[in-house]
Amino acid sequence: MSQIDQSDYESDYQPDNPNRGKQNVTKMIWSNSRRKDATNHLPNSAILDSKWTLALLQTETLLLGGQTVETEMFSSRSSFESYLRANKLAGLHVLKDAASNGAGGIWILSPSTSQKFLSPSTPLTNVTTTTPKYVLQKYSLPPMLVNSRKAHVRLYALLSIKNSRVIPYISKTAFLHLSNKEWTAGEEEDDEVHISNCCANSGNGERFAGEVCVDLEERSNDPNDYNFYQTYGLIRQTIRTTLLPFTTYTSPSSPPPSPQFSYLGIDVIISRTPSLTKIDVLEINAPPSLDTATGLKDAEMTHEKNVKGIVEEIVLGRRKTEEERVWHNLVPIPPEVTVEKENAPTTNTTSQRSESIMRMKYALLERRFAKTKTPPTPSLVQNWCRSQFQYYTSSTSPPSFFENAGGAQVPSPVTSSMLSSLSNRWRSNHGALQKSQAVTALQHLLGFSPSEFDVDLNVNSTMIFKDLARICVQELVEGDEIVVSTSNHCANYDCWIEEAEKKNIKVVKWDVLKNMPHHPHGWFPTNPPTPPTSTLLPPITPRTKILVIPHSSNVLGVLAPLPDILPPLLSISPKLRIITDGVAAAPHRYVGPLSSSTTHYVVSLHKLFGPHLGVCFTRKSHPRPTTSGTPNFEACSGCLGLLSYFLSLSSLTSSLDPSQTYSSILSRSLTVPQSRPLIQNAFHLIELSESLPSSLLLDKIRFKWPNVNLISHFDDDISFSQRLRLPLITFYHTSLPSSLISEMLKSENIVVRNGTFLSDEPLKCWCDNRRLGFEEFKRRGGAVRVSIAHYNTREEVERMCEVLEGIEGW
Repeated sequence: MSQIDQSDYESDYQPDNPNRGKQNVTKMIWSNSRRKDATNHLPNSAILDSKWTLALLQTETLLLGGQTVETEMFSSRSSFESYLRANKLAGLHVLKDAASNGAGGIWILSPSTSQKFLSPSTPLTNVTTTTPKYVLQKYSLPPMLVNSRKAHVRLYALLSIKNSRVIPYISKTAFLHLSNKEWTAGEEEDDEVHISNCCANSGNGERFAGEVCVDLEERSNDPNDYNFYQTYGLIRQTIRTTLLPFTTYTSPSSPPPSPQFSYLGIDVIISRTPSLTKIDVLEINAPPSLDTATGLKDAEMTHEKNVKGIVEEIVLGRRKTEEERVWHNLVPIPPEVTVEKENAPTTNTTSQRSESIMRMKYALLERRFAKTKTPPTPSLVQNWCRSQFQYYTSSTSPPSFFENAGGAQVPSPVTSSMLSSLSNRWRSNHGALQKSQAVTALQHLLGFSPSEFDVDLNVNSTMIFKDLARICVQELVEGDEIVVSTSNHCANYDCWIEEAEKKNIKVVKWDVLKNMPHHPHGWFPTNPPTPPTSTLLPPITPRTKILVIPHSSNVLGVLAPLPDILPPLLSISPKLRIITDGVAAAPHRYVGPLSSSTTHYVVSLHKLFGPHLGVCFTRKSHPRPTTSGTPNFEACSGCLGLLSYFLSLSSLTSSLDPSQTYSSILSRSLTVPQSRPLIQNAFHLIELSESLPSSLLLDKIRFKWPNVNLISHFDDDISFSQRLRLPLITFYHTSLPSSLISEMLKSENIVVRNGTFLSDEPLKCWCDNRRLGFEEFKRRGGAVRVSIAHYNTREEVERMCEVLEGIEGW
């Protein structure tokens, strides 16, 4: 970093300094900065400045809360023109030249005007490039209006390295940018009605509103004021989920020797209706302009405040009170990691190595996008999925089904396969083959290679856990220990306690929720270390021989980052057996990456859109659960239908032939590593479909319903990466009994469930943290659980929210 002289800094950044602007105030240049006078210093951070990258990463990472508009991406003008010829646009759309800045790279399209963009005489770029890229977005309706004019918000954010991790920050000071003319619905071509870009609008001095300074937390009694504080929570969530994917491509490969950051300007549109508020991210400028389009003192002061905060809080690391801070972190800051000086890389080495690695990662992302079809919207995926389920095709108005965590609906390929098995029984021939093929299908569906894992089938997962507990505990001796997570479903909890008591084996209860009602450190260990029962990492010692853990609790709804936390545990206890309950997680996430660390992984197929069957994957050389009696051949046949469904789902955005791939898997000419990208793609679409409905309900609970508590690891649950948030949403109303809520929804043809869901331990701890009596909690019906699957739509969730808000006392 260039040396910062404190006295120069103090004078240069004082707003009333008469020499301000005459001195060289750009003193935040790191040695790895490649742009002259740019406050942009993280490796490869230039990609943040591209609308193409924003759209690509938001599509790839399935952001919740942001970029909810339908988006199409075109890698050339010819591909965009082909799309226009093949599709009649419905309503207004916005076309963006991905590399342009300013309104010169934005065009408004409507059904009546779209054809003019097919003319070669219509310029569609204002930058010098041979292959411009384009992003087409559906117009955000209804737009935010200020004085009857369309407005967007210019937010300011940071990505900064803190304790070897990239942390996103936000400033609560922002600008409102207004269009020059009043907004009216319709298909107008007048850019001054639709475009709120400040630089573009400044050309019309009579109508230009300037940059309106706003405080996103300020409250006002003036009915004409927008009162951003009502949406600030959702704004923070949106910016956090928008920026987190960029950390993958800007994080240094080793700890930097000095502070590093990227300063960002983020434009968002807020759309608000009585039942829904959504925030659409328009673009990111990295870095943003450090001056204004107006030169007005208040606007310039906003820039000064943000830049001063960067230097003081990020570069110089000065401690500030919450009220004094300009920059507020959007995720928990991890504990400091000490790096020995002799091993610390030089600035140049860190920069060059990091930038090279990040560029390669991003190039692979671009290449994968180029090989796939245009990513479908959530509604298109859901429409296809619902067409595959008899639950939706056999009735014109089936109940809205949100009890998937208790047992999901089953697609037609599964029922057809099971019917075929029942229609043609031949135990010694067909039956044996169906079981063998079912094992193969399940290995590919969940990503456990047959060279590393054995597969056992049983009537349900409860029987598997009981058998594993009996067999594994038998091998323990005095002095050995078992660590059992209290977040487990009772099926993977009670049996271990019972078997340990028989042999007098010590059981250590790992209580993830203990003393943690307000996101202290995310999934990082507390610093300094706290007692084992209240830490977020399992209290493993060399004596620990068994760890019993859920991949996700069936009431907390957060995916444990097991690929990150399990490998270090094996270095403490190399012979540790890890028993993982994947029942709640497997319907929503591809679990294959866990095969590198877990010992046993158990699922229930009736919650994974399949037949009622328990499945256990056991690492070779470890004890396997015993099975007896004739296997359920028709259920085995249903596993083949489940594989067929997932392959057909994957083919929506890939070039695979589902029938050919299905045959290759069952003939074993296709290995599990080879099929992984195909199955992962299906789960990618499942996550895409689940994201918007679950985000809508989570936002309501977090920001709109003050009397509703989300039951999760933390109070508002947003300190987790959204990739770890499952659409399994459990809540508790402070005054209305859960049993009443469940019945009211049922009377409106909406299926949810209330109770404790055989997960008394985590719910009891949640109640204890809030000084809420567990017996009273159960007497009032426990919690309400809304478990969303990929066939549930946003409209279904919106209707459920309307019913809930109509309950007296809600």
